[in-house]
Amino acid sequence: ASFAGKLTTAGVITANAGVVVGNTTIGGNTYSTAGGDLQFTATAGNIKLSGDNGNVIFMDDTVQYGTATNDGSNFLLRSLVSDKDIIFKGLDGASEITALTLDMSAAGAATFNNKVLAPILNAGSFSSVGIGAATADANVAELGAGYLTLGRDDTADAKQLLFSKNGGTHSFIETKAASLEIVSSVSNSDIIFKGSDGGSIITALTLDMSDGGTAS
Repeated sequence: ASFAGKLTTAGVITANAGVVVGNTTIGGNTYSTAGGDLQFTATAGNIKLSGDNGNVIFMDDTVQYGTATNDGSNFLLRSLVSDKDIIFKGLDGASEITALTLDMSAAGAATFNNKVLAPILNAGSFSSVGIGAATADANVAELGAGYLTLGRDDTADAKQLLFSKNGGTHSFIETKAASLEIVSSVSNSDIIFKGSDGGSIITALTLDMSDGGTAS
């Protein structure tokens, strides 16, 4: 049947052989287009994808390369092709950059394009860890170009590197003015310098704290 105008029906239209609208074919459970993009537009709402199995499967022709899955209400992203990475890209200004690569052939090793800032909990307040560039935060652990800087970005004297066991402070390294101080904070505990002599660990120097720091 051919209609010159709009077809209006109050009931259901059944087309068991499928429906062709322009370049788009709707048949069974398949939507396909003969040319160009297939676009879904919701001018006054959202586009929702729902399946009872909880999976949205991404394919290139017949190759399944990824899924987005409801995993016990967790949002699970999965790369399905062996050893193929998960890559996050975006625009920095007008240039596309790779922000993060998760290397599936290396157990998911993460490669970041630039610095990594991650909050950590310290004495009930949040500080931060910077990798790759300096930060302006009060407490920093900064990994720069070939060196590691541990310290506080303020003017007060502070412990830069603290060593503890079971929550108790045993020793620390701090800077005061232009001085570097190595401190053993447990009463009468020595400061000991050790190293490898031909593969054997030897004690090169002991500073006896119970004897005024006598060196031996």
